Amino acid sequence: MKNLSHILLLLVTVTTASFAQSAFGTWINRQYNLSMTLNQDGTFVLVGPNGQINGLWGAQGQLFQMQDAMGQISQYTITHFSQNALHFVDVNGAAFQYERQTPQTQEPVTLLAEAQGLQLTSAHVKTAVGIVQFVIGQQIKPGEVDELTQSSIPEFKTDPQEFTRQIQGLQQSLNTMQSLQDPLQIGTLRQMLIAEFHKATLPMAETDKPLLIRIINRYVKVMAYDATNNLALTDADISAMIDYVQFSNQLSGMQYTFTEAEREQYSQQLINDFAAAPLQQKQFLCSASLAWTLVKANWDNMNSMQRNQVQQNYAGTLNTQNQQTSSGNVTQYDIDKLRRENMAQQNMFNMMNNMSLQNHATMLNTIENFGGTGNYWEVTNSLY
Repeated sequence: MKNLSHILLLLVTVTTASFAQSAFGTWINRQYNLSMTLNQDGTFVLVGPNGQINGLWGAQGQLFQMQDAMGQISQYTITHFSQNALHFVDVNGAAFQYERQTPQTQEPVTLLAEAQGLQLTSAHVKTAVGIVQFVIGQQIKPGEVDELTQSSIPEFKTDPQEFTRQIQGLQQSLNTMQSLQDPLQIGTLRQMLIAEFHKATLPMAETDKPLLIRIINRYVKVMAYDATNNLALTDADISAMIDYVQFSNQLSGMQYTFTEAEREQYSQQLINDFAAAPLQQKQFLCSASLAWTLVKANWDNMNSMQRNQVQQNYAGTLNTQNQQTSSGNVTQYDIDKLRRENMAQQNMFNMMNNMSLQNHATMLNTIENFGGTGNYWEVTNSLY
């Protein structure tokens, strides 16, 4: 063990030319939000959500090794290498895909209008676009970006100071969101924005609402609203909550798919029971589309081995948490029996909230333990 550092340094000097002469520099892994810098002196710096690791690296043929300051060695097999891409797998089969970090060119800022010593630029419109896309969870159409650009000019000229104040507030909100790492905190801030927009424009006819709100409303519909806590339940969150519950059930071994009639029934029950739900459950429910996006994106990126590990670990953890005994295999009869008993004893709203409160943290921890990421921004940036 005491000679491992020397061996790694030797590996650097005997690394094949095609790799050694091109691998130095900084590489970015967007899936796990990692930055890996490989230096010519054989040292590396790995920065991720959990902190920074320094150590030594080496490569020979398809073998790639990293040793941290404590002497722990991680070994990988290189599966692809080019000027701008480095892919390798670890001993458990988990895949890591890095791309070379290149200097980012800043988008040119276009001046759109001036009034009272203030300026309206394309950067201001970009802030509005960012808020809309965060709220709806997807990119808007290029024509809608043009709509926002054109409508902002007369609005700015009418009251430059108020317009600038509002844009600065939106930018501050966007910066705050992007600084958060906990998906539930991000979700809470997201639903606060939706609720504020809904409350501010509730008395207005749709055609009289600001364009930013009208574009949001094209993608997201508020189905229930808690004025006391300023929480808005959207159709996207309802649909995501049902998908989330179904996925959780399937991880637990119950391979049952909700019918369209059941989804409609559960959706209506969520809407009807929303007002009476505890605050914490409302907050999670209003963040369901964000939570489901994170979980689904991780699952879709996992290989079969990782999926099996997640399923086994998650199902085992739930059995321990719920203190349930199981005979092993879950039959269709068992599924139908459990479903009938559940519907007889409690409504779908309680079932969903019990799942969310007890098991959401378990699900995210399980996913991260087997190669996933809890970084919502990295997931959504890859989707965009």
